[in-house]
Amino acid sequence: MTLFFTVALPCIHSRAIRGQVNMARRRNVQKRKGPSPTPPERKAELAKIAREFGVLPAQPGQDLDKKYSEPNSETAAKESTLYLALAGLIGVDTLATLEVGTYFVLGGLLTALITLGLAISSAAFYKAVEKPVPDVLDSFLNNAEPLFTPTVVLFLILSSILGIYKQSQLNSGVTGYDDRTR
Repeated sequence: MTLFFTVALPCIHSRAIRGQVNMARRRNVQKRKGPSPTPPERKAELAKIAREFGVLPAQPGQDLDKKYSEPNSETAAKESTLYLALAGLIGVDTLATLEVGTYFVLGGLLTALITLGLAISSAAFYKAVEKPVPDVLDSFLNNAEPLFTPTVVLFLILSSILGIYKQSQLNSGVTGYDDRTR
């Protein structure tokens, strides 16, 4: 009896499954793996109906776009940003000129930092391989090396001020920046 359960029963079970699979193949029954995809025409029709009733699908970050692109009349009347205060004090044209000037100064400082960094690195390389530092490089570093730290500090201060100014300008809502145009 035990032999019957260990040998015959699995064979009977597998034959039954095989028979069901073969019968399904003969009938050309296709098993569905999930919901059928919605055709594009149907999607367009559903979107049209949703728009008619004012139902729009939520987009990622939609609440942030609304918050920063549409000024709220209550908070706009109460808040005065740094940009608005400066524009009222010295004028928009002067602010634009100062902004462009700040870009040029920051570009010059960045160029000076890169140049000084490369010169200091070159001198360090010569000293590491125990070769004499060229006289031109040595004289340049004697004059320019004391300026490296103040240049870094000035660059950090100006870039921070420019960042605060630009953030205030974007928060004021008077710029032409619109995230929806991208």
